Amino acid sequence: KPYLIVKGFHPIGTGDRDHNRMLGRASYHAIFNLVAELPDGVVAVIDAWHGFQPESVLRDHLARAGVARVIEVWVAIAPPEAARRYRDRRRHPGHLPASYADELFELAARARPTALGPVIEVDGAAMLGDDLTAQVLAALRQDETGYSI
Repeated sequence: KPYLIVKGFHPIGTGDRDHNRMLGRASYHAIFNLVAELPDGVVAVIDAWHGFQPESVLRDHLARAGVARVIEVWVAIAPPEAARRYRDRRRHPGHLPASYADELFELAARARPTALGPVIEVDGAAMLGDDLTAQVLAALRQDETGYSI
């Protein structure tokens, strides 16, 4: 999603918070348009938190894109750390300013996985372990009943 947003800054331009939200909604739609075009059997990996929109919007996008199964890798992070990282990072001029970190703190405090399928939780404050790929592959091999296929 960030790639789509940054690439959208050039033809659409940057703006205020409402403009940023509009660009985010357009990117969200574009992500699932791309997913809908993938050949059968291809696994799409989407890097985004879907809690900014109502769950019904996500469900509609998944249905429209023909996504039958969701495996969620949830990166849990404490609100102060999320805010600190946002404040400290270099941003494209079209991204929200460092002051957005306060809003991000509030979002991180109430953020939860969507849990539309299996959830694999990762500690965002720790080094990534070697077993994440194995966990995702194991989840891909299970059917809806939890049995391996």
